[in-house]
Amino acid sequence: DPAKYGVVRTGPEFKGFAQNDLYHEDPTGANHELFSEGLKVALYNYMHDNGFEFPLQDFFDFDIPHKTIPSGLIKKYIKAPTPDWPLSKGYRLGWFRVAFHSLASANDQESTCFVSSQGQEVIHLPCAIFNFLNSYKEQMDVRSSEPIDFHTTLEQWAELLNSSPEAIVQSDWWRALRKSILWVIRS
Repeated sequence: DPAKYGVVRTGPEFKGFAQNDLYHEDPTGANHELFSEGLKVALYNYMHDNGFEFPLQDFFDFDIPHKTIPSGLIKKYIKAPTPDWPLSKGYRLGWFRVAFHSLASANDQESTCFVSSQGQEVIHLPCAIFNFLNSYKEQMDVRSSEPIDFHTTLEQWAELLNSSPEAIVQSDWWRALRKSILWVIRS
């Protein structure tokens, strides 16, 4: 929320999935460049599973402000219940750069080949779910301005399959989708 702090984003233009290293103007006059080298070294170490035991201060050659985020915050979110719980609201479904097509159809099942940056996977979907995904493939993209609501979609799928949302999230095809294709994202 840059406006909350009077910060003005000046670039670069958003062109995809992540928005890292944003250029900005800070009217408070803070010297953000002062922190650049220490943060780069810390990030490099953390990405290589090193330095977790070091205090953040060790990455800087000057005093830095004390942290304001509780130590257990990330652990709390990692241990939080999965959003696959059918009653979860405030989540949406999405994927990133996924293409798919039917390989074969039999017994109300669609053998579907999904291709993503993770590779290729064949998942046997109910025909009604294949048709739904095919109809809403643009909205399923995480970059869509019209995202697909998780809770509503589970309700629709349950109706299409004459099932329940609980049964859907326990199904093999749902687990296969969630493993490598489909994300449940906080709205």
